[in-house]
Amino acid sequence: MSQSQSLPGDPPILKLNDHPPFCKTKCDQSKDFSNRGGPFDEAQSNCVFGFEQMHTLRDHGSLKTSLSHSLLHMAAGHPDNVSKSDTTSPDLERANSAIPKTSSITSLNPDVLLEIFEHECSTPASIVPGESTAPALVFSQVCKSWRSLILAQSILWSSLSWGKKIEENIDDEGEPKEAITADERFVDLWNLYLSRSGQALLDVSLQLYDHDIPEVREHLVDSIFNQQNRLKRFRLFCAQGTLPEGNGYILNSAPRLEVLDIKVSEFDYIFQPVSQKKKAITVDMSGFSMLQEVYLSGDVFVKEQLNGLNLLQTACMWPNNVIGAGSPAPRSLATSTSSLFQFLNTARHLHSMNSVIKLADIVPPSSQRLLLSHLCALNLVMYTGNIEALDSLLGNLEVPWLDSLRLMFTNSRGWRGPPGIHRRWRLTNGSVLKTVKSLTLTSGWFRNPVDDEDIRTLLQCTPALEDLQIHTEDITSQVLLLLTLQPLENASRNLCTRLEDLLLIHDESTVHRISPESIIDLISSRWRPTQENRAEMVSGSTNSPGMIYVFLKLKVADGQTDLSSIEPIRSFIRQGLNFRMLSM
Repeated sequence: MSQSQSLPGDPPILKLNDHPPFCKTKCDQSKDFSNRGGPFDEAQSNCVFGFEQMHTLRDHGSLKTSLSHSLLHMAAGHPDNVSKSDTTSPDLERANSAIPKTSSITSLNPDVLLEIFEHECSTPASIVPGESTAPALVFSQVCKSWRSLILAQSILWSSLSWGKKIEENIDDEGEPKEAITADERFVDLWNLYLSRSGQALLDVSLQLYDHDIPEVREHLVDSIFNQQNRLKRFRLFCAQGTLPEGNGYILNSAPRLEVLDIKVSEFDYIFQPVSQKKKAITVDMSGFSMLQEVYLSGDVFVKEQLNGLNLLQTACMWPNNVIGAGSPAPRSLATSTSSLFQFLNTARHLHSMNSVIKLADIVPPSSQRLLLSHLCALNLVMYTGNIEALDSLLGNLEVPWLDSLRLMFTNSRGWRGPPGIHRRWRLTNGSVLKTVKSLTLTSGWFRNPVDDEDIRTLLQCTPALEDLQIHTEDITSQVLLLLTLQPLENASRNLCTRLEDLLLIHDESTVHRISPESIIDLISSRWRPTQENRAEMVSGSTNSPGMIYVFLKLKVADGQTDLSSIEPIRSFIRQGLNFRMLSM
């Protein structure tokens, strides 16, 4: 088959690497993409590869094995197309030696071919102007026997992605790459894959940006929400304002969904009154019994969960305070402390929970704590004045395997107390944190900052801590002092005696300067240069290696910019301390 030919029923051949001639023009507003083509209607499609595209796909990493490469050449009947460098490749020689020279492609075992196809199509088809790859389509154009085999396997067509991830749109200099608008040919390729996927479960990713034609965006989102009962994995990223307006998108009928990842516009850190937005998505997970991972952020209205999510292991919930178009107005999930507790009550097998608390209500105490025996990582974002809400949540939990805790405190406007009056932290239920080994504490320059006494209160609850990271505007020499181990006679006052890794970062706007002596005293008190000395911990512990890693980004008094050349820090570094310091 020459590269200018195609199999019966195939559309004309087009290189998807070529930019469409009108890629930067606006689409005719009268076009209706929802009516483009029917099932297996390839005659209207201009988005099918020829033999030449097999090499393009190989170069993009879609053809991952030498065996697949050699099979393509055998099937196409182009032995001369194998380059000299290919024929001298040991891998290719071994692959070719496994196939008798007199073999016909039709004599290969279909089960073997199918296994190869499944391997090569394990990466989703990627529909990106200038970079599209569609392995199933390439293989289906090689010969009739391959075509019949691939068309009979709907699962080979069920994994597809539209657009690039946001980080892939940035060049090496950090600048946005030139955007290329996809025209109707790429929509046809999307439709072709969906139609050939039959009733197979879908693995779909949609990345939508403002350079995408509005009608195209609407067609793509509609095509998936209309078949949500087939979803197995669904990822949707909508840049600010790019979600189609007014369709009232509701995701509530995906019983076999395992992975859900939706981000619509940006997450708003500032507390806003509830608002109804036309460009928002409503998610009702009450029927998602197979769900294992969920990530929801931005203009996503999450209905309160009533049924159990027994398979859910990872959850990240950062919704804005919005109501989706066409949805009722029950309370939104995971924006209040009580709603978060309710969610945890329905997902008792969670391993990792990441959530924002904007409405810091108090969870009433229950007669029996909620046991989360699998939870090992808890990440919470809240306002600095709302530590009482956190304490009420902890008072209702039992987390015997909690290993990592990350607390991020943001704009204190969420706390309605009088300005200038600092509310001390009180953690009456902090004992639940006794197993935490990694603690990250982050806060900004706000009216109600986190100070050294707040940090002391928290560290008193984490005796097993090994890794501590603090990034706040208010790190003072007093903070370093409370981390400095005291002599044996005062050992009862020591905090975090098992600490190995320490990271301290000042906010650039800070007015505090740290004395170099406080840094030296802290590291000296925790450094254990030899194995023998490591067994002689000040606290009496015999199994802590002492300080191993220190990273500091602080404003230091007396003009000191780097303490690594000053004794005893220099000696500690020679003995194995990993020390790095950046002066501000």
